[in-house]
Amino acid sequence: MNEIKFTNDGKKVVVVGKLNAQETIVQEVFVTEKGAELPSGENFVVKSLHDEPVITYKDKREKDLEIRLKSLEKQLSEEEGKIQSYERLVLEPLKEKAKCLKSMMGDKAEAYQQLINFITGNIKYVVFKKYGMPEIKTYEEFLKLLDTTDSYYNTERFDGLRLVSLFGRSEGKVDYKINRYGDGSGSSEEIYPANDYQEAVEKVIDIISKAGRYSKENIDFLKEHKADINKQQYKEWYINEEKNRVTHNERCSENLEEAKTELQKSSDDLESFRKDYAYPVE
Repeated sequence: MNEIKFTNDGKKVVVVGKLNAQETIVQEVFVTEKGAELPSGENFVVKSLHDEPVITYKDKREKDLEIRLKSLEKQLSEEEGKIQSYERLVLEPLKEKAKCLKSMMGDKAEAYQQLINFITGNIKYVVFKKYGMPEIKTYEEFLKLLDTTDSYYNTERFDGLRLVSLFGRSEGKVDYKINRYGDGSGSSEEIYPANDYQEAVEKVIDIISKAGRYSKENIDFLKEHKADINKQQYKEWYINEEKNRVTHNERCSENLEEAKTELQKSSDDLESFRKDYAYPVE
C-alpha cells in the first residue's frame, strides 16, 4: 500500500519514492464524485511532507482573525437590530406623539419642539450667549465643557455632569441654562440648542442683532456669514472704535514726547557730570 502524506499547501499525495536525501517524488490524490480517492496526474517533487494536513502559523492566525471578525460583525448586526428595534418601539411613537402635541400647542409649538429635540438626540450644536460675542459649540464640545480644571496641577479632571436647566414661563417661552458647577451652584450661562450648524449661525446673528451694538468680533462674524449689517449700529461702532484708536495714538505721541524730553535731560546730565567731575589723569 502506498504511503499517504500531505504537502505544505495541504495537498494529499502518495509517496512514489525518494529522489535524494532531501527530496521526495509524490503523486497527488484526487476524489471522484462518489468519494473514491485516486492517485492521478503527473509526479512532482517536494522537500517536506507531513503525516496530517497542516497550515502555516500565518494562515492559522488569519483564519482565527477571520472567525473573530465574523463574530464581531454578528454582534454589531445584533446591536444595530436592537437600536432599530428601540427606535421603532420607543422613539418613533414618541416622535408621533410629539407631532400631535405640537399641532395642539399653536404658538408654543417651537419651544416644545426644542424640548423634544433634546430628548430624542437631534441637538447637534449649542450656542452660548456670552458677553460681546456668542459662541458656537458642537454637542460633543458642549459635553466636554462639563470637565473641570484642577488649577493646582493644571490638569483636567472629571467631576460629574452638569445638568441643563429648563426655565419655562406661563406664556410658553422656554429658556435653557447651564450652571458653572455640577451641584447647581455658581453662575449660569444661557444656551440655545440647534439641530444643525446653519441654525446655530442664524441664532448667533439674531443675538447680535438684538444686542443693539456691535463689537469687532460681531462685525467679522456677520461678514464671514454674509449677514445683513445694521448701518446705524455699524456707524456708531466705527466712530467709537476710531475715537479709541485716535486717543490711543495721541497718548503714544505724548509718551514719545515725554520720553524725548527725559532722554535730553539725561544726556545733558551725563555731559555735565563728565565735565564737572572728570577723573584726573596722572
